[in-house]
Amino acid sequence: MPQLNLKPSHKAVRDYYATLRQYDKHNVTHEGAVSSPFETLLTVCAKQVDATLIPQFAMRAPSGNRIVLDGVILDAYGLPFAYFKEKVPALGRKAAELIAEQHETNPQFVTAFTSFYEQCRAAINPNLSKAAVEEILIYTENRLAGRKDAILQR
Repeated sequence: MPQLNLKPSHKAVRDYYATLRQYDKHNVTHEGAVSSPFETLLTVCAKQVDATLIPQFAMRAPSGNRIVLDGVILDAYGLPFAYFKEKVPALGRKAAELIAEQHETNPQFVTAFTSFYEQCRAAINPNLSKAAVEEILIYTENRLAGRKDAILQR
């Protein structure tokens, strides 16, 4: 299977964030509004790895409750290999601001982040950008906060 090549500079990512900025100008940050641009971004990603995005994918949680994910990416055999649930942008922005502040003011954070970044590049993809690793931290922070935010499972 081809490897995903996605960077903050790619058109799909720029378009996604531009749309979120437009929504933010109107104080629109609810999940219903942001799901469409997120679906567009996921579709681009799925096509890159010869897979198919199935939006609004319903499934049963281990508890038996029905849940609807924003998207599931299926491989050529119809097997899911990625599940997505969009985070509310305001939560992500707060975490991103905190990370940016720590980069500027906390040398221990910079050292720890650099080490984590190198480990991610070695384990995931040598071309992984620092921005992508920051997104991993944002997603992780949101999940640790107990929120139903962006989830990527493989």
